[in-house]
Amino acid sequence: MSDTHHGVLVLDTTLLNHSARADYIDLLGSYLQDFECWTTTTVVSELRAGLPRFPALQRAITADWLRVDALDTIEGLMAYGRWGERVGASDNRHRGEASVFACAELRHGTAVTDDRTAARTARAYGVEAHGTLGRSPASAGRV
Repeated sequence: MSDTHHGVLVLDTTLLNHSARADYIDLLGSYLQDFECWTTTTVVSELRAGLPRFPALQRAITADWLRVDALDTIEGLMAYGRWGERVGASDNRHRGEASVFACAELRHGTAVTDDRTAARTARAYGVEAHGTLGRSPASAGRV
């Protein structure tokens, strides 16, 4: 990673999943080299769950350019809980988004997620959120 950062990006599962499965995780890292890139242990757990079917996901889990926030401090746990309530997280839905938004909030970064509804919620609470490759989730699908 470069010593000059343009900001903090916190990546949700979708971008990491598809980049790893397409064997482009290193290319993604080079595109994002000017950013401080994070994900969360919740997202890593989601990627690990897919390993039996898609072994290539290991590339995302071990990418050396990607830092992982466990959200295991008091502040992290509280933020994760708040975001879980805001996005309606449950055992099998929106936990990744909640963790990404908590990390982005704590690090004053930008969340990257393709869940449009969750991204709208993030923006409503003051967290910048964009879709894959910088597309705003709210404008996805428009020409």
